[in-house]
Amino acid sequence: MTIFRDVKLGDLFNIQKLRGFNKDELRPNPEGAYDYITRTSLNNGIESVTDEVPNKTPNEPNTYSLGLIQMTFFFRDRPWYAGQFVRKITPKFQGNTLVYLYMLTCLRKTSETLLGVLVRDVDDTFNNMSVKVPINSENNMLDFQYMENKMKSLEQNEIKVLSNYLSITKLSDYQLTSKDIQILKYKPKLLKYKVGHTYYKRKKINF
Repeated sequence: MTIFRDVKLGDLFNIQKLRGFNKDELRPNPEGAYDYITRTSLNNGIESVTDEVPNKTPNEPNTYSLGLIQMTFFFRDRPWYAGQFVRKITPKFQGNTLVYLYMLTCLRKTSETLLGVLVRDVDDTFNNMSVKVPINSENNMLDFQYMENKMKSLEQNEIKVLSNYLSITKLSDYQLTSKDIQILKYKPKLLKYKVGHTYYKRKKINF
């Protein structure tokens, strides 16, 4: 039987300060094996993708990142490097991707509270906060099966909604042409430009 119980985050996770480094040390590669994570709340926290960075030890996958500016949690399924103001959250339990994603929803419920504390107090606040998690009453352990079933159910619901939408809009029998596939594979190259090189400065006119 599944019951729900309040458990301290410090009993479920380790929170760790990271020594981040600047972007100019990266080896940028869109097909690289490592994500570079910053405090941004966009793009799952990924600022860049890179090859292995010399003399830098990557953080292991199946962990979480916490951006300290907006207190945003993300699940990291690949090895990753960190920029400034990022914490690593490591589970004290062994699960699979579905379990980790379920627990991500629990972590994100704490963001509002963490936004109200100073950065120096984040670790202590995090460790002492409690979240409600499913417990297997037979062994008094986290109920991983419940988490997996819940995430699978949500996934199936989303697939059903998408399927209904495609059917109603008569898009369910579409086929991609070779040109469509080529367009979808295209990845534009992004370059940095100084603002002064792309805009003209308007002279001030006195009346």
